[in-house]
Amino acid sequence: MKRKEIFIIICLLFIGVGLYFYQKSSKHEELVVYHHKKIIDHIDLSKNARYTYHGDVGVFHLEVKNGKARAYDVDCPNQICVHTGWIQREDGKSIVCAPNGISVSFETV
Repeated sequence: MKRKEIFIIICLLFIGVGLYFYQKSSKHEELVVYHHKKIIDHIDLSKNARYTYHGDVGVFHLEVKNGKARAYDVDCPNQICVHTGWIQREDGKSIVCAPNGISVSFETV
């Protein structure tokens, strides 16, 4: 191989590695809210806020704080989603309110 060809190959390798790390760093975590397996909201975890959704049997309230999420004050008979408590990405948990048909999970986009 000639010097020019080796130089071009090395440059292409550096560009490829750079693009790989750029693509990897551009991904971020968010909370995705589903109603009957259809996405109804994307939530930025860096913002502390409260959200309200209308499910099959009533209202579903979601609070996001410090990268964690919890259901509170939900209209459903058994309150399992409320008793789930705070969830975070590291736990690998989601929030599911079966009576309302709403589920909340962490996803990388």
